[in-house]
Amino acid sequence: ATMLRGRGALQDIDQLELMRPLCKFVARCNRVKDIVPTLYQAIKVSQSDVPGPVFVEIPIDLLYPIAEIKANCGLLTRIKKKEL
Repeated sequence: ATMLRGRGALQDIDQLELMRPLCKFVARCNRVKDIVPTLYQAIKVSQSDVPGPVFVEIPIDLLYPIAEIKANCGLLTRIKKKEL
């Protein structure tokens, strides 16, 4: 769900496996429509029983417009060079 995977972005690290031993709940949002339900679930779990940390990975391309991501990550320059 993220166009930055495999390009040296932070998402290249398996953040879920890194955080799993430290958190009560870990999740990755792969679609924009998953963000709100996942955050609700994370908050519910964090406050249940003994309160504890949770981790939700939301890739940057779900948070910002595609054109902005491409421009700020240098993807437009790479695409234009390939087209030439």
